[in-house]
Amino acid sequence: MKWIDRRVLLLLQEESLAEQGGASGLRDEGLLDSALARPLNVSLYEQPDAARLAPAYGLGLAKNHAFVDANKRVAFLAVGFFLAIIGYRLRAKQSDATLVML
Repeated sequence: MKWIDRRVLLLLQEESLAEQGGASGLRDEGLLDSALARPLNVSLYEQPDAARLAPAYGLGLAKNHAFVDANKRVAFLAVGFFLAIIGYRLRAKQSDATLVML
């Protein structure tokens, strides 16, 4: 299984801030590492498929609030990026994405 590298996630956060604004910075490295480990942990105990692993990234990043700002945006971007690296494409209207992430 392919996983999201920490550096890639930091770049996704920077890109989100550049496009949509917000305060930059990592609030808690441990919370970021915990969020990134969540899908790996899920894969150890459940069938490691996209339907279980992608939401683990989203939930972990959105709830842990590792960044100063843009946690939900980064969570959504991480879900899309993870799906892309394992061969899927996330398609969602902005209104649907917003509703899910709130």
